[in-house]
Formats: sequence, C-alpha cells, structure tokens
Amino acid sequence: MSGLRLNVPVIAVLGWKKTGKTLLAESLIRSLRKEGYRVASGKHVAEKGFSIDREGSDSWRHRMAGASKVVLASERETSILSFEGAISLQDLLSYAEGCDVMVLEGFSTIVASDPKVGKILCFKEEREKKNFNLTPPVIGFYSPLEDEGNVKLNTLVKDALEYVRRESEALSNLSSLPGLNCGKCGYPSCRKFAEALWKGETTRERCEVGKNVKLSLKVDGVEIPLQPFVSEIIRRGVLGMVSTLKKVSVKGDENVAVEIRGI
Repeated sequence: MSGLRLNVPVIAVLGWKKTGKTLLAESLIRSLRKEGYRVASGKHVAEKGFSIDREGSDSWRHRMAGASKVVLASERETSILSFEGAISLQDLLSYAEGCDVMVLEGFSTIVASDPKVGKILCFKEEREKKNFNLTPPVIGFYSPLEDEGNVKLNTLVKDALEYVRRESEALSNLSSLPGLNCGKCGYPSCRKFAEALWKGETTRERCEVGKNVKLSLKVDGVEIPLQPFVSEIIRRGVLGMVSTLKKVSVKGDENVAVEIRGI
C-alpha cells in the first residue's frame, strides 16, 4: 500500500463492536458537511456471509449469470455491488471521486498500518488498545464510557477537522511535486516537503527537480514520477511525433501531458 498516493484526506474510525464507532463517524461526517466538505464514507460489515443483495432478485440473477459487478440505479440513488473479493484502500478511494474527504468505519486490516490514513481508535476497556497496532498518524482515542456529555467526542471531532484541513493543504502541495523522494530539497520525502510548505517552513523553489520537469505522465489515473532527464526524453519524443502532423506548430518548449488508460 506504500505506493498508493492519496488525493483526499482519509480518516478511519477503528475499534471493536459497541465502542461508539458509528456515533463518532456520524458526528464527524456531520461536522465536515457543516464546514462545506463533500464527504464519502465507507462502512465495513464484520458479519460473516453478509450480502446487500437477496436471493431471487433481478440483481441476484445478474450475479448468478456471471456479472463481476452489478449497478443498481433508481430515481434517487445508485448502488454498486462488486463480487471481486476483498476490497483495498485504492478500491475504496475510487468511490470517493468528486468528494473532498473520506471517512471509514472499520477496515482495520487495510488501514491500521497505513501512514497516509488518520486514525481514531474507539474502546471500552484500556486493554483493548493493545489489540490494535496503529501506525501514526493517530488523531486520538475515544471511549463512550469515559465521555460524559460528549465532551471527548466533540474534542476529537475538532481534532479530526484540523487534521482534514492540514491534510488537504499538504495533499494539494504534494500533487504538484514530482514524488521522487530524492531529498534534494533537504527533506526525506516529497510528503515531508509538502508538510513543510503548509507550515510555511520552506518555499516551492527548494524543489530542484520540479522546476526542471515539463512533462506529466499518468498510467490508469496514477501519476508516474520522473527524473528530469527521463521526462525530457519522453517530452521531446512526443513533440517530435506531433510536429509531423498537419497544421501543428511546435516551438519545442511546450509542457506535455501524457495519459495512458487500460482497456
């Protein structure tokens, strides 16, 4: 999962059953909406054999006929039933297209160790914390048994909102960086450099690689980081081919964007 590059902040609310996960996720989603964010959410269902579909329905018959995915569309809503096995974080993010932030309830097996996902752990007893080995960032912990008047809940929601604001800005900065983690800027990764930009600790001019790259390459929607030398070879090759076309004038200093899509 380390190669996955997020486009929006992701917060996962984790914990055992009956620990206030849904209450916290609900409060967070509501607060994000009040702040003007478009929110996508995901809920993991732990029940074995659970299915939204029902035997004998038209969509069930589509599935039995061999469909890998079934789209159910009505006047008010659209649902996608996928039968391709366990879902990944990348799959979840594909459903967040058009939104500003994603809130997950559950999915600890795919996000607990992911350093790109903010986490909130819900628990009833202190010992339950030890069962979750969470990789930072951890936004906080929540126990409904220790929260009289939802004081802790409201504080956590505020902390989560601040995380989303900070992460949104960092991701915006990161999207314009080459993603090579070359260290020439003085920071160990493009991510750390993006965070420093958000804090005002550095300037974009410190990115020596980004200043010299005039080509962007995407494969199936994923931007491929390129060193200036390689990007220039591709850019000149594309411009050379395009310049042979009729009614096309190429100066040679143009920026080039190449996107490759799978069938």
